[in-house]
Amino acid sequence: MARNDYHVIVYKILAYLYYCLKNGERPDREHINEMMDAAGIGQDYSDYIFCNLIDNELIQGATKIPMVGHCFPGIKTDSSFTITPKGIEYLQSNSMMTKAAGFLKAIGEIAPWLNL
Repeated sequence: MARNDYHVIVYKILAYLYYCLKNGERPDREHINEMMDAAGIGQDYSDYIFCNLIDNELIQGATKIPMVGHCFPGIKTDSSFTITPKGIEYLQSNSMMTKAAGFLKAIGEIAPWLNL
């Protein structure tokens, strides 16, 4: 795995959203954007990831916005932006999420809020 691997990024996003939900905090989209930037994720890849999170009903409160000249729609989040029960289950039971968590621990990039 690599820092910019799809499953690593999905794990980070879902783990952050789950942490926020459990702690009564509103997710900060800017924090997610900073995570993406730190991993070297470009806008198209970021939008691709979010489109799949929306399509697979792993997150709610995010809307796809058509963007002329872009490969994927842009993403707009609102005040209800959070992980869904299906997203929590995916985070906790998907084998690729387990591998992503192990990878992040191995390279020392597990943030305190990622320790579910």
